[in-house]
Amino acid sequence: MQKKKIVTLLFDDVEILDFAGPWEVFGTLEDCLPDTCEFNSIAAQTTQVKARHQLNLSADVHYQEAPKADIFIIPGGRGVDQLLNDREFIAWLTQYSSQTPIVFSVCTGALLLARAGLLKHEKAVTHHSALHRLQTLSPSSQVIESARFTQTSEGKIITTAGVSAGMDAALFLVGSLWGIPAMETVAHDMEYKLSQIHY
Repeated sequence: MQKKKIVTLLFDDVEILDFAGPWEVFGTLEDCLPDTCEFNSIAAQTTQVKARHQLNLSADVHYQEAPKADIFIIPGGRGVDQLLNDREFIAWLTQYSSQTPIVFSVCTGALLLARAGLLKHEKAVTHHSALHRLQTLSPSSQVIESARFTQTSEGKIITTAGVSAGMDAALFLVGSLWGIPAMETVAHDMEYKLSQIHY
């Protein structure tokens, strides 16, 4: 299989495990099966990002210089609120997502997809504290409160519940794209219980 390019969005007040969990899953896959993944991070504001709990990060490039992706990861966190009102960013998100085979939100990252109109008439989930906001932003969506993650009818967009659920969906993607043995290998290496992976 051709190497997959994974692009992760970063922004101020991003929830750490939202991006670090999936990154760890795909990074472990790369450790176990070399030449499967390559990684880029893009910044929604400046490339110097202050995540939650005062963690300083440095993104590779600004979002307007984002490379093409096979998998685009959109984490959540308190910083989502500022991006929801950034028309230029939302317009970019809509276009970039349309050109990306798999778009993967974690936690309140789903609110950005809803604002961009990408969840219309689809199943979706987000952090339990933001389910009502998700429904308000995308009234036609079927918000699944009990799901760890959902996948749209065409399989293009995955949304996940809060924080740790992003790792479930990342492992699900590993199994879908690289096969169940690869998923089991990654989970074993990470000491992760596969029994948690369910819709």
